[in-house]
Amino acid sequence: MWEFLFDVCDEFLYNCWNLKSRCKSNFSKSEMAKKNIELKNKHQGKRCFIIGNGPSIQNQDLSFLENEIVFVTNDFWKYDGYYAAKPDYYCMFDSYYFDLKLKDVNKPTINGIYGLQKYEHRPQFIFHRTGKEIIENYYHWNDWASIYYVDAILHYTEKYSKEYDITRVVPRMRCVVQYAIMLASYMGFDTIYLLGIEQTNVLAAIETYFGKNTPRYAYEITDENMKEACDISKRCSLETILFSYMSLFHQYKLVYDYCAARGIAVYNCTPQSLVDCIPMQEYDKLFK
Repeated sequence: MWEFLFDVCDEFLYNCWNLKSRCKSNFSKSEMAKKNIELKNKHQGKRCFIIGNGPSIQNQDLSFLENEIVFVTNDFWKYDGYYAAKPDYYCMFDSYYFDLKLKDVNKPTINGIYGLQKYEHRPQFIFHRTGKEIIENYYHWNDWASIYYVDAILHYTEKYSKEYDITRVVPRMRCVVQYAIMLASYMGFDTIYLLGIEQTNVLAAIETYFGKNTPRYAYEITDENMKEACDISKRCSLETILFSYMSLFHQYKLVYDYCAARGIAVYNCTPQSLVDCIPMQEYDKLFK
């Protein structure tokens, strides 16, 4: 009984917060929001592939995706198979990447993204709105790239049923892959395949407490970045870290349910993935 009342109270408070955030936001009147209309049902009835950065993609032939519509995320530019995937959309939502205080730490990423302009198949970028000032006034990526911005400031409640309309403020996700799934739903895709989403970083976080530094990506990361990740883990209690990952996995279920309610099929093509709420599909069989 008490648990039910707590859930009702949480839902009420989240809805009040969301209403207040909507009223305060001017995003829907901005040029950024107007530009996002270009993506509405742009790929109606098609399928797409969303690639995370897990190590399993090293054993998957991404050249199969040459004629597919592909989303990549975060530091995917580091992966040797980047050009084989020929991504159409590049998503980055973590404020970490656009924090000027961390510009020296993030310099390799910034240079890596800047280097993508040399490729003939250049992706379109989708960022969080908070990065706009730095991206355009400091890095000037808008001089050579097509960029869209999303204002994700709302809480995603259990009963969220509205369209994920990026011409308005939308709920936050727990990771960039989840953002990409919701963006794909807005673009009209009816089938979404996920690669490289092992989400085994939860294991790496636990191993940190035993003094182990285990990489969980398809590419090499620097000792400095590994040390930074370990320092962050050590500053948090194990309870905090595990609760964060619990929320991450639960959000995958909510996103999957959101898509299913709209007739959008989502499949996980990641071998040994911990995301077990999404039906599995063998990657190679999709191309036979």
